[in-house]
Amino acid sequence: ANIDNLGAIIKINENMTRDYGWIPQDLLGKNLNTIIPQSIAENHHRLLLNFSETSRATYFSIEREVFPINREGFLVPAYIIIKMNPSFRDGVSIFGVLKPIEKGVGLLTKAADEQWVGYIIADKKGEVQEMMHECADLIGVESDVFKKKYTIDDIIPDYQDETLTEEFRSENGAITTLRFMGENL
Repeated sequence: ANIDNLGAIIKINENMTRDYGWIPQDLLGKNLNTIIPQSIAENHHRLLLNFSETSRATYFSIEREVFPINREGFLVPAYIIIKMNPSFRDGVSIFGVLKPIEKGVGLLTKAADEQWVGYIIADKKGEVQEMMHECADLIGVESDVFKKKYTIDDIIPDYQDETLTEEFRSENGAITTLRFMGENL
């Protein structure tokens, strides 16, 4: 495998424009990490390097739930299936087929009290890296959310669970449920 081109986007289809707002000029020739959350991208690159060295394909042909980023910089939870296409002429190409998850399904399953699930990704310092557009709207964060560094405390000032705060800063992170009441739900 050509390490210099590892993760390079060589083709996109119209679904990337329709579902995520990306146009070919935005992505062609760029690294796949362009559409992967920053906090996940480093690990993803290590997985690609490992595959290029070992050819072990543990993530292929299995439907998974992932968090690609749309052109605006927001998370769009999706299903992905990754396939490998070997060719004598072009070598090995890896491609993924993404499909956004509809509300009420998979990662976006409604809680028992009929509230939807939204996602915010923060780093170990509590700085928000990415979030779903719906979360930004609900919390009232402006579209400049990714130009200014917000912390969980900035966007949810009443959130004070010390145990969970420590888990968020751990190597594996944490998942929590925050309940909001209002017209937007």
